[in-house]
Amino acid sequence: MLVSEKILREWIDTKFSADQLADTLTMGGIEVEEIISEDRWLRNVLVGKVLDVKAHPNADKLKICKVLVDEELQIICGAPNVAKGIYVICAKVGALLPKNLKIKSSKIRGVVSNGMLCSEKELGFSDNGEGIIVLESSADHKVGAKVSDVLKKNDKIFNIKPTPNRADCFSVRGIARDLSAMSESITFKYPAQLNLENMTEKKVDGNNHSISGVCSDVCHAFASVIISGVNNQGSSPDWLINRLSKFGQKTISPLVDISNYFMFLLGR
Repeated sequence: MLVSEKILREWIDTKFSADQLADTLTMGGIEVEEIISEDRWLRNVLVGKVLDVKAHPNADKLKICKVLVDEELQIICGAPNVAKGIYVICAKVGALLPKNLKIKSSKIRGVVSNGMLCSEKELGFSDNGEGIIVLESSADHKVGAKVSDVLKKNDKIFNIKPTPNRADCFSVRGIARDLSAMSESITFKYPAQLNLENMTEKKVDGNNHSISGVCSDVCHAFASVIISGVNNQGSSPDWLINRLSKFGQKTISPLVDISNYFMFLLGR
């Protein structure tokens, strides 16, 4: 089970480091197998701006690009969406990408290329490899900055292995509760965005529904709500996609994504 340090810290108050949190969990019987740096594939990967694009003399589908990162680089790119003026993600020489792809200076059809413009698939963000990632124009002042900082992929991920009898620990809330029980230096709390005192109820006429067959002797509390007007054909917001990726979960559709998110968060 993958748990984000940043998301976990929304549920606890502590001065413990990531290593101390991992040690506390492990010594409490919930093994942390490893701590994964979210930016492990993003070192030497920077925000760049394409200054110029021209045709490759020896290949119809390739382009010779002049790209500004922390220096000007000549990079050969075959993506259909590469164009002058766009902001891109550039892996410089020396970068190590998923599947042990090491970026080297090389000649492609007789022209030197000093780096690579990256797609989501090449960075392990998704299976989309149709074109390179194009960043918003607001990235102008961030040219040369680390992509891990710009995209906020600088988290640490705990790879946790609860035993099968600890189903209560297969969620962020469950892990946070156990941590608070393991150490006096850790206090459990609910994140501000989940504070029920700040929520309001709105009743809508015409959506009456009933619950039948619920046995109060077994189920002590049951709640039901109807949510209408949901467009499941659209895309989930970036914040949700980013948070799901920290759990190792890819985006599917808005309804599935939000269901998965609360399953990881609350164990529901």
